[in-house]
Amino acid sequence: MADWIATGLVHGTALAAITALVAAALLRRARPALVAALWTVVLLKFLVPIGPRAHLSLSSALDGALALVTGESAAAGSAAGGAAATAASAAGGSGAAAAGWAALAAYLAALATIAARRAARHRDLRRRVRALPLAPAGTAAQLERLARRMGRAVPARLPTLRLSPDASSPYLVGCWRSDLVVPAWLDPASPAWSAALCHELAHLARRDPWMRALERAATALFFFWPPVAWVCRRIDRAREMACDQWALAHGPLSPRDYARLLVELATRAPDRAGPLAPAAMALVRTRSQLGARVDQLLAGARPPRLGRARSAAVAAWAAICLAGAARAAGAAIPAGAECALDPEILAQIMATHPDADTDGDGQISQEEACAHQQRMRQRLVDRVVDAELLSRLEPEADADGDGALSDVEIESVKDQLEIEMSPDPMGGVVLHYGGAPIPLPAAQVRVSAAATAARVCRAGRCADGPAPAAGARGPYPLLIDVSPLSGTAD
Repeated sequence: MADWIATGLVHGTALAAITALVAAALLRRARPALVAALWTVVLLKFLVPIGPRAHLSLSSALDGALALVTGESAAAGSAAGGAAATAASAAGGSGAAAAGWAALAAYLAALATIAARRAARHRDLRRRVRALPLAPAGTAAQLERLARRMGRAVPARLPTLRLSPDASSPYLVGCWRSDLVVPAWLDPASPAWSAALCHELAHLARRDPWMRALERAATALFFFWPPVAWVCRRIDRAREMACDQWALAHGPLSPRDYARLLVELATRAPDRAGPLAPAAMALVRTRSQLGARVDQLLAGARPPRLGRARSAAVAAWAAICLAGAARAAGAAIPAGAECALDPEILAQIMATHPDADTDGDGQISQEEACAHQQRMRQRLVDRVVDAELLSRLEPEADADGDGALSDVEIESVKDQLEIEMSPDPMGGVVLHYGGAPIPLPAAQVRVSAAATAARVCRAGRCADGPAPAAGARGPYPLLIDVSPLSGTAD
């Protein structure tokens, strides 16, 4: 879980920096709907950092860039540090476990506090809005005609129209059964009323209330990470600009007149967001975005919709950004695991497991072969070694004395297992722990193995030694393939 969160924060922040550079350099005149969609992809990267593995992905590119910057030696040092941390965690016993639970409890307490405060403010907002008087029937009918003019994008279920004597500008509340609050001073017969409500109906057409709810969830989950809140502010600004374009396309005001309306509403708005503003989508909630919106309006009207070509481009970009790295995290090569395998062995690995070619160049490199061997080792250990066997192998594995083996304790023992192939064709696999052999029957799992005179990976380390002569007895240390004999899914 920590890896998942860390990946989301690092990759999401990197994507935010890339998007900011692209927006500043290439998208100054782009449609606001396009900018909003690109920033939405960034927010999704924070929330969904691990996607399907793909060679052409942001995660793969970031991993490659990290490898170029740090080099293989740094990667090995990082792996060694991770192994040392795991060992220290297991050796630390109850102290490490207590620290982990304390950190989790502190985070959950902070998250619960934030969620409770936001829920209370939202309930207070809905209570105040529901207490407002309904708009006259003629005004509601005018809203329906305006929605029909904007097309099918506007949901059939229109918001309940209410009048407020205190509101500085119209605002929308709620996702499913929404309410649209309009200032009582705004004349329904004026062009400003139609333009302002076009803006609010555009939020419904774009499904912005749901996106706003997603933003609120993200800022609550990652309250400790400022880039998430910064990305949400970029989405808010682009979203308001996109709705301004809808108001120009379907409303009665020209860009200059609509800009004057925004300035007039801003003079009535408070300098800071009031108690209703965070959960509501107001036409002019604060003055901080006013300058950018006016500049965009004075530059001329732009198409409000994204368009098919741009939608396809954004979908392709989202697939690249949200996909995972081509090489899974579990395929990392342990410290000191340098492979130099014979070409015959590499060809055998390529024939049995073409997915070991993680870079897709049609060849198995030494690094890819070693990573493949480690995955096979982990697959075997996970399949045949359970907590009962580990307890018999290492009675003191339960470092914290709670009567159950934690994941850290289990992995600590697994990392010390050595896997060998029995010289007896029917002997199956032999696990070694602390010098004691533990044979596993061949009926339990089928393992293909081969010998090589080069360095081979075994149990996270590399063992030197010549290949056994024909007919010689002794274990074959190179694990190539692990597959079940039964029909169980591999």
